[in-house]
Amino acid sequence: RLIERGVNPDDLSIITALTIDNIDEVLKKAGQTKKITIITNIASRGIDIRLSKALEEKGGLYAIAAYFDEFEAFDFQFRGRVGRRGDSGVWEAFISLEDKIFTKYSSTLAETRGVLKKLITRYVKWNPY
Repeated sequence: RLIERGVNPDDLSIITALTIDNIDEVLKKAGQTKKITIITNIASRGIDIRLSKALEEKGGLYAIAAYFDEFEAFDFQFRGRVGRRGDSGVWEAFISLEDKIFTKYSSTLAETRGVLKKLITRYVKWNPY
């Protein structure tokens, strides 16, 4: 869909457990300005994105989490992609009540509120803002 919306295919990279063979080249591109890199949680462990000077000057890496995992360690790994070695950058998370973490662990509004409260607490704990 990104390409359909005008993103240049040369500016888009995807890292999964199946495509991890060319990871050095993909990570080199990921640290440049105007690049989009999609990384699955299984491939995110140990990934270190080095920022170009131009990207540092523009505020650093901007990472988006499309869901929360039931295991906090995966979320922590994701957030760790931003701000490594003192680099600048921010991360944001988008939550949907249709996410697996809600559908698996809550069947009532009260349970959904409980799961949401835990996720917000998790977010605040790791977000310095």
